[in-house]
Amino acid sequence: MRLWPWRGESRAIEDDDSSPLVRAVLAKRQAAIEAGTVAAVETCASAWQRAFMAAMVTPSTPATRLLTPRVIGMAARALAVQGESLWYIATTPDGIELLPVATFDVAGGASPATWRYTVDVATPNGDMRSRRVAAEQVIHWRYSAKPSEPWRGMSPLDHATTTQALAKAIEHELRQEFDGPVGTVLFGGGGELSDQEALDQFVAHVKALNGGVTVATADRGSSTGFPHENPTTSRIGPTPPASIGEIRDRVANTIYAAFGLPPALVNGGSAGAQREGYRQFLHGLLTPLGLSMAEEAAAKLATPDLAFDFSATFAADIASRARAYAGLVKAGMDAAKAERLAGFA
Repeated sequence: MRLWPWRGESRAIEDDDSSPLVRAVLAKRQAAIEAGTVAAVETCASAWQRAFMAAMVTPSTPATRLLTPRVIGMAARALAVQGESLWYIATTPDGIELLPVATFDVAGGASPATWRYTVDVATPNGDMRSRRVAAEQVIHWRYSAKPSEPWRGMSPLDHATTTQALAKAIEHELRQEFDGPVGTVLFGGGGELSDQEALDQFVAHVKALNGGVTVATADRGSSTGFPHENPTTSRIGPTPPASIGEIRDRVANTIYAAFGLPPALVNGGSAGAQREGYRQFLHGLLTPLGLSMAEEAAAKLATPDLAFDFSATFAADIASRARAYAGLVKAGMDAAKAERLAGFA
């Protein structure tokens, strides 16, 4: 397979929001942006990114050295938030580079080898450089693609849209609650205002609050329900129901689970629970996701034995693996086999 150099075909980008394709791309990007505004999603996306930034790519060759921590970290984050990450293998004056693709579309037959991509690469001055390229000219990482659309990746929240909407609604309600006026209204009394005038004045002073104290002169002893004490104060501020915090935590935990991030890693707990949570994250998410990403990169970079090595992150798991090794050997298993099963070989 021809690896380098590759050159794409340029085309002008048309800004046509009426195009179904453009609408679909913009809708996907907007959904991803909105999902990222929920802290639980950002927690998961950053965990994916940081874990892959710590991974080592083997073997070390000119091709695999293109997969820098920056590249695979960005790719992992995009997989978490958008479900896919596309990189254009470009020939530049500085050599071969992997350029992140901002938007793209795919056409072709049933076999991925026949796919052709129209890729748009962003530049700092705000415009896009577009190319039409073959499948072998891009690394297209996809997470959880459906059989009906194998060319399109889906993020964990794409499969849990109701939970995503619920999390956003809870955050929105809390934001509205805390966006309201905050402060203290001091009523001096002595005014002879009608009930409506007193109420209007009260509302006006509440709107003027910015965290301090505002003074109203209306008499609060009226049929509006104001107490007769003179003077008196009213504290204005957010009063969310106590249950919303518990609901928010539960929804966040379901989001962590959808991303393969054990809640114990985020919510704390005993050291043993956190170690077990980290082990689950390592073996339940990072390892299989790394195998999938390595498969795509190996094919496009002509390196069949390419792999992502997470051994640097195994330190927290060393005690449990040592106990497993000791138990296997004590039970009579061959030491070499026990080393392999415990992950030491």
